[in-house]
Amino acid sequence: MSITIDLNPSLEKELESLVEIEDINISLLVQQFLEGLIKEKRQPSAWELGKEGFGADKTHEGNIAQNTKALLKARFRNAS
Repeated sequence: MSITIDLNPSLEKELESLVEIEDINISLLVQQFLEGLIKEKRQPSAWELGKEGFGADKTHEGNIAQNTKALLKARFRNAS
């Protein structure tokens, strides 16, 4: 995909300077910046947020339904 953008002169000079310093073409440099920005701004998915708790039913012995409060307390006290 091609994108055309208008840059203010100072930003254009900084970009040209970075291209020389990094010794890569401008397209690759802008791609790297965009990838970093997207990764930084991306919200974690529900799975990523809860992945440590998935399969927790297989890590405890006994009746989890009866011990839920105690297991949650233990889990979150140890998390801090």
